[in-house]
Amino acid sequence: MFTRKVILTTLLLGLSLTVFAQKSVTDFQTWYDAAVKLNLKKGWKLSSRFRVRLNENSSNYRGSYLFLEGEKRVNKYIRVLANYRLAWVEGNQYHRFLIGTNAQFKTNGFTFFTRPMIQYQKEYFINDESSNNDSESFLRLRSGLRYKINKHWETYAYAEPFFKIKSGKPLSTSFWQNSVGLTYEYNKNKYATIYYIWQPEVNKKYPDTNQILGLSLEFEIKP
Repeated sequence: MFTRKVILTTLLLGLSLTVFAQKSVTDFQTWYDAAVKLNLKKGWKLSSRFRVRLNENSSNYRGSYLFLEGEKRVNKYIRVLANYRLAWVEGNQYHRFLIGTNAQFKTNGFTFFTRPMIQYQKEYFINDESSNNDSESFLRLRSGLRYKINKHWETYAYAEPFFKIKSGKPLSTSFWQNSVGLTYEYNKNKYATIYYIWQPEVNKKYPDTNQILGLSLEFEIKP
């Protein structure tokens, strides 16, 4: 009888721990980044950005991220762009590639924009020479608006679903990235932006959510 009680108690405890572990998690993160942007002739723009992320309620160093981006103006409304990101996260490297377009329309201080992009990411594990490293692809559809408050202040908001791309399967939404931000030009061609990102997973029984507060500094150079 004692043995049966021990076994039953152990099973119930294991079941309760499993259920608890499967509950959704909300993590508060903070991101800090700095960028340099070159406005070149004939509609070209080049930029570089370095970002540091803290997760687990901003108590843990998540990783560092280096971005390189090129952009070309096609006409008054449309630009094409490509972006590369190298990430160092928990001892592993992630190589991410983006290609897409950015279309925008301005009226009465408002700028409406949409930015469809294809994302491909490859992960390389430390001390793993095999070729079976993970990779994944997404279709990203960002749409939003910016508003010029005055000469120095601008605000923006956007919503962006991430659709998982799998061969032979229909697109499925993995998560959303929704953001609002406020930018201040504190000196000529020097900007500081504070932003908030709400990043919920979807199509999962126990979806996790990231809530992110970020600070970005940007320096723009116009030769």
